[in-house]
Parts: sequence; C-alpha cells; structure tokens
Amino acid sequence: MIRKTIIVLLTLGAFGTGVGWIVSFTSSVSYTRNAKRVTLHGGFLEFKTFSTYPQHQPRQGWHVLSCTTQGYRHPCDCTFAEWLSYQGLRGPQGGKLFSVASGVACWVPFVLLSAYPTLVFIRGPLRRWRRHRRGLCLRCGYNLEGNLSGVCPECGEAT
Repeated sequence: MIRKTIIVLLTLGAFGTGVGWIVSFTSSVSYTRNAKRVTLHGGFLEFKTFSTYPQHQPRQGWHVLSCTTQGYRHPCDCTFAEWLSYQGLRGPQGGKLFSVASGVACWVPFVLLSAYPTLVFIRGPLRRWRRHRRGLCLRCGYNLEGNLSGVCPECGEAT
C-alpha cells in the first residue's frame, strides 16, 4: 500500500511539475514570504533571498503575471528603479538588495519525479514478455517446460 501511495504521489508531483514547466513559458508565477521569493518563469525555477531593507521588501503572497511582448514584467510591487536594484544593482548605502540563492531548470524535477513511476509502469509488461519468451508462467515465473495440462502447478494460472 505504501509503495502505491509513493507511486501516486510521485506521479502527481511529476504532472504538476510538467504543467508548471509548460505554463512558465507563457506567464510568470511568483511566491514571496519573509524576504524569500520563488519565481517560475521561462522554464526555470529561481529562489531569491532579499536583504533586510524594509522599504524595498516586495509584496507578500502569490503573484501571477503574463509575459508581455516587450519582455518579462517583474511581479513585485515596486518602482522600476527599485526593480533594477533587485536585479543586482546597488541599493541604499551601496549594498546589494538581494542575492540569488539557487535555481534549477524545471525539467530536472520533472525527470526525477517521473523516473520511478515510469519504471514501475514499464516493468510489469516487460517481465511478462520475458517470461512468455522463456516458456515460464506469466504470473509466478515457474518453468512450464513439458507441462501439457495448460495450468501452472505452482500458482494455478491457466497458460
């Protein structure tokens, strides 16, 4: 039961990651809380940590914006000059306003989450095909060579 639950959760995670990956090419999704922001845009998941300047802290919560023909619109509630400061230019007292902690391409978690459910899905039919080719019982793998009854003596499966 635990194995099936893990497979279902990994499949749902892979599905959600895949949908997010596709949506990220047409819109930007951002979540900000406690001077930390996670942004999904253009197939890339980016984690940012902001400085402690209170006048430059972005709005808390979820932000979803569509891309414009002019380019990417930043989801924070600030002026263009503050946005440039967020991009790494100098802020008050010459310090940087945030540092990029890390980022990852969206296809990486998609592949990691979908690998195990895919292998489980492929393993059953592959195992039955190999057993059929070798003359074994499809259910338990018992050697049926010389068996004329058409029933596996080990598990009772009709062959």
